[in-house]
Amino acid sequence: MHNSALNILIVDESANHSEAVISALRAAGLAAEVKRPEDPEILADLLKSQAWDIALCDDKHSAIGLDQFIHQRNQFASSLKWLLMVDCIDADALQASVSRGANDAICLDNSEHFLHVLQREVGYARLARQLQNITAQAAEFDRRQEQLLDASSDAIAYISDGIIVECNDAFAAMVEQQRDDLEAMPLFDFIGADHRDALKQALKHASKGESMSLELSLGERHSVVAARLVSTFYEGEAAIQISFKDANTQAAGPQKTSADIDQRSAIIMQELAQEDNGDGVLLFVEIDKVVQLRARQGLISSRAVLKSAVEYIAGSLAMLGAWTREFNGHSVVAYTKSHSLASVRDILPDVLKQVAEHMFEFQQKTVQVTCSIGVASRTDDIGMEQWLDNAYQAMFEARAENDGNAFKLFTADARAGVAGNTGMTLDDALELKRFRLSFQPLVNIKSNDEDYYEVYIRMLDQNDEEVSPSLFIEAFTAREFNTKLDRWIILEACKQLSAVLPNAPETRLIINLTANAFNDDKLVSWIAIALRTAGIDPSKIVFQFLEINVESYLMRAIQVFQQLRDIGCDVSINRVGEQDDSMKVFEKLKPRFAKLAPRFMEALQQENNAEGLKQMIQKVQQYDVEPIVGFIESANTMAMLWQMNTSLIQGFYIAPPTAEMSYDFSDF
Repeated sequence: MHNSALNILIVDESANHSEAVISALRAAGLAAEVKRPEDPEILADLLKSQAWDIALCDDKHSAIGLDQFIHQRNQFASSLKWLLMVDCIDADALQASVSRGANDAICLDNSEHFLHVLQREVGYARLARQLQNITAQAAEFDRRQEQLLDASSDAIAYISDGIIVECNDAFAAMVEQQRDDLEAMPLFDFIGADHRDALKQALKHASKGESMSLELSLGERHSVVAARLVSTFYEGEAAIQISFKDANTQAAGPQKTSADIDQRSAIIMQELAQEDNGDGVLLFVEIDKVVQLRARQGLISSRAVLKSAVEYIAGSLAMLGAWTREFNGHSVVAYTKSHSLASVRDILPDVLKQVAEHMFEFQQKTVQVTCSIGVASRTDDIGMEQWLDNAYQAMFEARAENDGNAFKLFTADARAGVAGNTGMTLDDALELKRFRLSFQPLVNIKSNDEDYYEVYIRMLDQNDEEVSPSLFIEAFTAREFNTKLDRWIILEACKQLSAVLPNAPETRLIINLTANAFNDDKLVSWIAIALRTAGIDPSKIVFQFLEINVESYLMRAIQVFQQLRDIGCDVSINRVGEQDDSMKVFEKLKPRFAKLAPRFMEALQQENNAEGLKQMIQKVQQYDVEPIVGFIESANTMAMLWQMNTSLIQGFYIAPPTAEMSYDFSDF
């Protein structure tokens, strides 16, 4: 079973009973996120909104009967495994549980059996969910593979044991066959006799995982094509992908050779290097279904249509203030520094519409085409060649996902953490409104006079899903050495605080700042002006910095901490004690707060070891610093913190981060 915390849903007689379950799990060294619904409506919401490892139920809940739980479980989460909690384990109890659909019966008094059954069933549940995810990923792979097959301008086929299992229209056109007729046909039937032995050897090498390239002649026409073979999968089965490109420039008609394209790329990159100052946007535009167009119109007519279409596309991009360069006969590269990624996004639908609706004529024939567009901004950590590749990749994905007539902004998957690169500059992310703030309350257990929220930032990816700060903050702050992100957070947080203060005058914010804040000489004076403009008393704001950053910029941190205190703000150090228990920075910095590293609460909640936390709180208080303890998951640990005389406490047990400052501190 995985080491991550268990997600457990409990429908039982009382909250005290649920605490007993949590205690039993903690004693066994198992962390758990436990929810106990109070009524059927909450139960339904929990079943629909979250994936649970297991549910524990008895028939004693005051508002949710066992039959009602079973009905809602079957309706909203039919794959959820559940265990029936009984007073004692015997044959009757086991029979009753199985007959109701439970996976087993458990009794808290029999702790060894309880833990064994729980771990076994959670392990099964997670394996089943993993298999479901893998199956979904495989289906998505097949879907994208089919899209890429149809969208590609190359002639592509999938081969198994020398037999064609699938191909695209471009491949069918190249071998002069109907696509539907090619399924289950031997590939060798379409290869010239003098090249079949070479193909046979290439297929053997490709089946071993080697990428192979060679030239082949097609049938009796003896037209030469460049072929590339790679090992892959098609519909879950091992296969060889073979792709053809015309190697004979006469047969290729308007296609460019590799040398031509490399030379054209070099010229474009040289021009970009001369003009780009770091804030330009690059577009790669390619006409869709070029091979099919040539098959329908013939080489001469299609060449004329493509030439006219390329010229028309270049003219349509003039609204971007862009220079354009023809790339390879059916694609255009455009560059603009008068538009941002966001403004380009707003304009491109009109460009696509203009191209799709325009009618091109040649020899009294009318032809319409569409195009796909990829857009990429420049980041400091990539060269011109990679920039062009990014724009091309975005174009290819736009075509694959929408069957052409689409555009896409290049955004490397931030969640994959590839070199910490989000694929966007900070300006792009701000312009595209990719950031969101959330606010998590901190309860002051010494005084009711101050209500605190800690401000967190999240980034949304291109699918509007949240990205962890660990995947974008370091990338942005390392790549772009400024405080734009810090200033955006401060402004947005102050806007929301201004709206809250009239009804909740005791509200205060703890705002986390990056390491770049220590190296911006103008930041503190800017903060003072921003707070004055927003009408916010500086005492309402606490600025918090990571301990590791404070230690790295200690001399600057001493100055910045004093400057913030001089304008009336408080300061805090975050994740104190993460590396060691040294307190070397506290005497020099004199912060008001210190938020302890999560390892202390983990030791308390997972190992029932409170000594490290207790000692750290005492060390912090020796410097007249108020300790903040987060990551609270239960009432038991909260009671212990009260006895340790901590100042502020925080955790999901109290309240999770939310989009608004709406926590009712009087309920605590």
